[in-house]
Amino acid sequence: MPPRRSGFNVSTENEKLDRLVAQVDRIERYLTGDDKPSEGIIVRLDRLEQKSESTTSRMNAVGVAAIGALITAGGSIAWKIILLVSKP
Repeated sequence: MPPRRSGFNVSTENEKLDRLVAQVDRIERYLTGDDKPSEGIIVRLDRLEQKSESTTSRMNAVGVAAIGALITAGGSIAWKIILLVSKP
């Protein structure tokens, strides 16, 4: 029986490991922004989420204000109608 070849080459495996480490480092720099955290994906995503929450809050406030304006206008019209109908 011939000897089995494992196909394991230390230098090739070290090169693969070095490439993998370089890729992980690059991904970490993209995520964290390296020396400039404000340019990292994590911070940018957080800013987008905060902006979305702020926009939602503002839209809710605008909706409530519009409903309030409609109710006020409706009440004003109803009051004028009551006054017109009640005139002798």
